[in-house]
Amino acid sequence: MTRILFLSAYNAPSSHLAAAFARARDVADIEIFSSAISPGTVPAQVHDVMREVGLSLEAVSDQPFDAATAPEFDTVILLAAQSGSPVLLPNHPVCLQWAVEMPTEAQGNLPAFRSYRDRIRTLVDTFLDEGCLKTLVAVHQYEHLLLDCISDGVIAHDLKRRIIEFNRAAE
Repeated sequence: MTRILFLSAYNAPSSHLAAAFARARDVADIEIFSSAISPGTVPAQVHDVMREVGLSLEAVSDQPFDAATAPEFDTVILLAAQSGSPVLLPNHPVCLQWAVEMPTEAQGNLPAFRSYRDRIRTLVDTFLDEGCLKTLVAVHQYEHLLLDCISDGVIAHDLKRRIIEFNRAAE
């Protein structure tokens, strides 16, 4: 089972839109999660444009994201308006960043929110249809195999000095 986390920076609901589109695809052997680094409210326009495509965000509960207690994911996709620091998580999953900026409520016209929705849908579709996910999962698995082929002991830890990876030689 492949576990994907869509993670929004700041208070944008981008991760919820991405998760809704990915869940609607109903791809086998994939678990989809969403969260936000700084949760906020979802603007009414976002709900409106998602209902236009038959999806609802009503059941989404936005919990603050805590990297220290996060479960293990295979892939993390950070949705942010601009480049930022990488997300450090247990098991060091593959991390991608998608540049997505939500329109402000002042720009609150529906065409702007439709464009925002369609951008996220295109990114999710491309990620799932073009083999990106399969490639990332394979790279992650080969990374573990390669690490075990090294005769020297290798231990990796996070910023709080918790061991997140080690090879057979270190074991």
